[in-house]
Formats: sequence, structure tokens, C-alpha cells
Amino acid sequence: MNIEKKYNLNFIKSSSWQEVFGLWRKNEAHLKKWEKHYKERGYYSWEEWRKRSASYFNCDKLEWSLYKINNPVKTVPKFFGGPFAVWRDYFYNGKKTKSFAQLTQLKKIQEHKGIIDIAKKFPKKTSLIGLVFRGKIFIIEGMHRSTAIGLINKNKDKLKSDIVIALAKFNKKELPELKRVDPIK
Repeated sequence: MNIEKKYNLNFIKSSSWQEVFGLWRKNEAHLKKWEKHYKERGYYSWEEWRKRSASYFNCDKLEWSLYKINNPVKTVPKFFGGPFAVWRDYFYNGKKTKSFAQLTQLKKIQEHKGIIDIAKKFPKKTSLIGLVFRGKIFIIEGMHRSTAIGLINKNKDKLKSDIVIALAKFNKKELPELKRVDPIK
């Protein structure tokens, strides 16, 4: 991938979907808010629910690599939000996606308690998952953290955090526009 220079990333290593999915699990499987969310949709576990989400992008068939984001406060706002229905409905204003720099201009984001809380207590170490599509990075895991980094940048605050991003090239004609993850009922 020729994105290292464009986004100031350092290649760490090639990876597997199993390892990348493990990073996702580590980031959110323990959060109680997601347990309520997936159970309401008829899923028995976080893993079952998130594997369904990942299947829309055929994540298990992609070639993954891990990168260190050298200057997250400057770099992450240049990334784009994933094509998720909830984000389209509430934050993209009818567009397919927006950059995190664009999102942080929205009053809804600037006043979003969850995102503000993440920005105030940003983890010392974390990871994001993204797809490289048409030369841009689209986040498919870590939307709230990426938006929080955008707010940190907008507010000219400091961030002392090590952030790794797992990336895979997405070679389809279009990114799928995801609906809400279907219940299995």
C-alpha cells in the first residue's frame, strides 16, 4: 500500500484477519453498552454480532497489515467515517461519508457526551481498523475514538497515545452502504 507517506504511517507487519479481529475484540467486547446492543438484535455474543458486521466487507478475505500512526492528532482527522447507517442518518447529512475533520465541525458531534468523554480520557494505547479505498482510509472500527481524536485536534489539545491501525485494501467498485446490522430473528 502506498499510503504510508500520505498518512504518515510506519509499517509494523503483515497481519491476519484473526489478529485484526482480536484487536477489535480487545477494544470493545468488554463494554457493557455493546452487550445490550447485540442482545436486543438477537445475537448471542459480541463475536457473533461483529462477525456479521465484518462480513459486509469480506474482512476475512482481505490482506491486512498493521501500521503505527505517527501523529494521530494530525492524521486521523483526514480519515473518513465508515459507511454505517447510523452515522449516515445522524452525522453525514445525506452523504455517504465524511472525514473526521468535517464531522468535528458539527454541533451534534461537539456536544456528543460519549465522544467528549473519550476525548477527555483517551486510552494510552489503542487500535483502529480501516479499509483503503480509492486512496483514502475509511474507518470500520474505532469511529467514536477517531471522532474524539478529531475533537482533540479541533480544540488544539494534546494527545499522548500510541495508536496502531490495521488496514486492508478494498478493491471492489464501491464500499457497501451498510444498513443497521440485521437481527437474526
